Amino acid sequence: MQSEGESAPTGIGEELSSGDDRESSVRVRMTLSEFDLPPIQDAAVIGKDAAIDGASLLRCLGSLTVRGYERVTIEDDVIGDIIVRAEILKRVPRERLIRLIVQHVKPMMGRREVMKMTIATEIFIEISR
Repeated sequence: MQSEGESAPTGIGEELSSGDDRESSVRVRMTLSEFDLPPIQDAAVIGKDAAIDGASLLRCLGSLTVRGYERVTIEDDVIGDIIVRAEILKRVPRERLIRLIVQHVKPMMGRREVMKMTIATEIFIEISR
């Protein structure tokens, strides 16, 4: 996902050959894009066996941004932690967020993965007299 003002990834390619009569070549392709800061916008779901745990990721985010994030620890066989932007928890109750993630994200992830999430919320207010 690109941030505002961020340029699209740039592809660079080059064909390399051995220079002799053999038919061999190596194709090198690189894709470049700006590093998003913070690397997580709204939330991250961290697998039980991921290379980083929720406490470490939360400390890392604290060093990279002034946005507030919270750690949600759950008892699950695949998911270890959820890191979520504090403002999201004002609109989506913690237990409902956990239930949605376990129901919809867990089936698509492995214990070693860290999945970043974008969460869009809409607020409807109806006032009747």
